[in-house]
This record gives sequence, structure tokens and C-alpha cells, in this order.
Amino acid sequence: MDTISNSVGSGEEGEALVAAVLGAALESGDISPESLGGAMLAQRAASALGISADDLAKSLALQRALTDSGMPRHEVANAMSLAMGIAQQQQQQREIGGKELEEAIRCVKYTILRKRKNFFQMKKV
Repeated sequence: MDTISNSVGSGEEGEALVAAVLGAALESGDISPESLGGAMLAQRAASALGISADDLAKSLALQRALTDSGMPRHEVANAMSLAMGIAQQQQQQREIGGKELEEAIRCVKYTILRKRKNFFQMKKV
């Protein structure tokens, strides 16, 4: 509930709003206590893994769209694994690109400093 209350506001007002919404959903029968508990557990697990609520929602929406289109569950799982692998590769490439840029900047700075040093040494002669 901490994660939910952080997105709607802090303090007692945010917690009261979350409690009211969850209470209304449970009373109306739109969601069962077991489903609510499962959703909260999934959210905590995703949060612990560093997955944002937006990314989790996008992933679930994609899975549902694939399943609703008639794709067998094992193929949905394969497609999601492939998508996550591609996303991980792109993240690694961004990280490597950043390291390469830092190294290039370091080399340029070193070259400039060397040329300055050589220039001043030539003036002394």
C-alpha cells in the first residue's frame, strides 16, 4: 500500500483515499480479497526488481492483447521473453555507449592537455 499511497499523495489523506477506493472495490465485488492480495504481491515483487508500475502495466496489456488475439499462452511467453531480451540488450548498449563517450572525452582532454604542454615547451626554446 506504500507504493500506491505514494502516487496519490502522502500522509493520512492519501492513505484514506487508497483505503476508500480499495474498500469500495472489495464491497462491490469487482475484485476479490485474493485477487487484491495477488496484485499487491505482484506490485511489491516488480518494485523490488526495479520495474516501474508503467512498464508492468504495458507488459500486462501486451500479454492480454496477444492472448485475446488467440495466441497460445506458450507463444505469448516466448514473445515476452524475446521482448525482454531485446530491451535488456538495448539497455546494455546504452550503458556501453555512455562508457565509450566518457572514454572518448577523456582521450580528447588528454590530447588537448598534451598539445598545450608541447606548445608551451616550444615557446621556451
